[in-house]
Formats: sequence, structure tokens, C-alpha cells
Amino acid sequence: MKPGDKVWVFDDFDTPTIREAILVSIIKVKNKRTKFCFVFETNRDMEFCSYNVFPSREALCEYYMKIFE
Repeated sequence: MKPGDKVWVFDDFDTPTIREAILVSIIKVKNKRTKFCFVFETNRDMEFCSYNVFPSREALCEYYMKIFE
């Protein structure tokens, strides 16, 4: 994934939902994990960050299904 790509994220801020977003930047943080910053198409003036973004809705669903099995 690279900046400008569409990605899928689990948005648990207000009403939990799966949303499509645009990747803005990729940051390596001190704990050696990668943090992805993105904006939702409807909210381009705010940037959000997460450790978990996915290239497709299917990949996101598969990741969370494995966690809850």
C-alpha cells in the first residue's frame, strides 16, 4: 500500500462500521510497528491513524474473523 491508495478500516469512533478511506501517509513508530494515516472521503479535513488498514474489504473481514474464531 502507498499514499493515495484506497484502503478499508474498521471505524469504531461513533457508530462502529467498516469504511473505505484514502491512505495519506505511512509512519514507522518507536515500537517498530507501522501506523497508517488516512482520511475518509467524506471527511478530508481530518486525518485518522491506525495500525490496521487493509487493501480490501474482504481482507479486513478475514483478519477480524480470525481474531474472533
